[in-house]
Amino acid sequence: MNVGRGPVIDEQSLYEALKAKEIAGAGIDVWWQYYTPDEPIKHPSKYPLHELDNIIMTPHKPTYETMAFRWKFIAQNINRLVNNAPLENIVHVGIKKPT
Repeated sequence: MNVGRGPVIDEQSLYEALKAKEIAGAGIDVWWQYYTPDEPIKHPSKYPLHELDNIIMTPHKPTYETMAFRWKFIAQNINRLVNNAPLENIVHVGIKKPT
């Protein structure tokens, strides 16, 4: 499992080891390449890791779609606050939840 930064793992070596089944599998929460509006990419690696069946990959950095969803949710929650409606996804940290 890699929850560090993508460059911590040698990309080519990981791909070759997974493809040859030298290691059973990998789970990575970070990628070597991320989509940006200036530099759109289709895959998280220059190697076809996404074609392998022994790797699970999740983006550490949110996608455009994820951020659009988050901002929409935040705006909706602000509207709820302004209209005295119940807020969604309240997290009580260090505060005793009202009974």
